[in-house]
Amino acid sequence: MQRFSLLVAAVLSALNTPAAAQPRGRAQGGSRDGRVAARDAKPADPDDGDGPEAKGAALFKLDDIIEVAVRLSPDIARARADREIARESAGAARKQQSWVLSASANYQRDAIGADTPDHRLEPLQVIAQDQVNATLGLGRNLPTGGNIQLDVGLNHSRRELNITGEVLQQAAETQGDCGENVDIFCQDQAFARVTLKQPISRGLGSDVALANERRADLTAAEQTVQAQLKAEEMIRDLVAAYWELAYASYEVDVRAEALEIAKKQDQITRQEMRAGTAPQNSLDAVTYEIAVRDEALLTSKLEFEKKSLELRRKVGLEISRRDIVVRPSEAFEIDSSEWSVDDVLARSHKLNRKLATIVLEKRIADVDVDVTHNAMLS
Repeated sequence: MQRFSLLVAAVLSALNTPAAAQPRGRAQGGSRDGRVAARDAKPADPDDGDGPEAKGAALFKLDDIIEVAVRLSPDIARARADREIARESAGAARKQQSWVLSASANYQRDAIGADTPDHRLEPLQVIAQDQVNATLGLGRNLPTGGNIQLDVGLNHSRRELNITGEVLQQAAETQGDCGENVDIFCQDQAFARVTLKQPISRGLGSDVALANERRADLTAAEQTVQAQLKAEEMIRDLVAAYWELAYASYEVDVRAEALEIAKKQDQITRQEMRAGTAPQNSLDAVTYEIAVRDEALLTSKLEFEKKSLELRRKVGLEISRRDIVVRPSEAFEIDSSEWSVDDVLARSHKLNRKLATIVLEKRIADVDVDVTHNAMLS
């Protein structure tokens, strides 16, 4: 890991280092006008033109390229986030079958205004009433589509009645139920109940009751496969781009070697012409071949730089500089591995992520079909 960090730091440093200044060309001619033109002319921008611009190369291994791309890829980060969201949603769907503890409390007071005349009040009429209700419940949904609920509670009521003065005088020494005056009555009531609800037609069975949980589990599995598929597609594109770049680099080396051979042939032909063993027009074919191979070399260099920029873009490296190219460090050669079509097809059917995604999508659709079919029942 330390070697890889040093390699990445070296590449980033190379990409951010300005290119060496190019030497200026001499002004044509030795006249004063030529010297003035050379003095007034602006230095040429090395990035101008359509020719090759690379002045250096940074070597990369395929494993390092993949590691950097996985760390910097926004698609991989998005796929990981979607997978985590789907997993958390699946965990939340299972909470629908958990036991739920609930509690409630209520206080209510009803009273007649104190300024109400006594002649408007009926004997034993309730002039004030306080009620306190408290309930504690425990329940859960059942896999069969029903639910069970256990509730325990306590109700307390306190009522004040309108009692005439004679009655109050007769019962002055008597206390009511609440330990207060006789005109105040209290009542306490406790209760416990168990409620079981079970549909017998629509909503019956685990296919409907656990539909959200099954759908969430399948969606989490699908998002996991999608994340793996995104990673495999990115690695596939990187491997293809890496070896396309290796091929372009190999082509540049071959074209450069071919041009050197043509230049050596030019030297040999000139020596033969000076010795009189070759005709004077022998140099024309060699000169033409040098021009053709030089053009082919320039074309291959442009293609090599293009492939380098494409690889850097896919990896997530800086792409604004073209004077440094990425060059594969692995040798461009064919190994001795042999592949059978039947074996490749068998492995693709077994490990293909797209096929697994299609199967999961079908299972999710089956869950929706079961829920819709149950909703059609009376």
